[in-house]
Amino acid sequence: MGAQRAEMAQAVKHHGLIAIIRGKFTRQQILGIAETLLANQIPVVEVTLNTTGALESISQLREQFGNEMLVGAGTVRTAEQ
Repeated sequence: MGAQRAEMAQAVKHHGLIAIIRGKFTRQQILGIAETLLANQIPVVEVTLNTTGALESISQLREQFGNEMLVGAGTVRTAEQ
C-alpha cells in the first residue's frame, strides 16, 4: 500500500491539478467529463460523495479509465463511506 500511495502522490505533484466533480450529474455526464479531462491531459479527478451516484460513478471511472486516470473520492465523512 505504501508504494501505491507514493505513486498517487507523485501523480498529483506531477500534474499539479485535481479536477473535482461535484453536483447533480448522470453517470454518462461524469464519464463525458472524464473523457474531456483526459483529452486535455488532466488525469487526476475526485468525485465528491455528495454527487449523485458518486460511488457507482467512481467505480465506473476506475473500470473505464483505471490505467489512464487517478480517481478518488471526496467529501468523505464516515468510515463506512
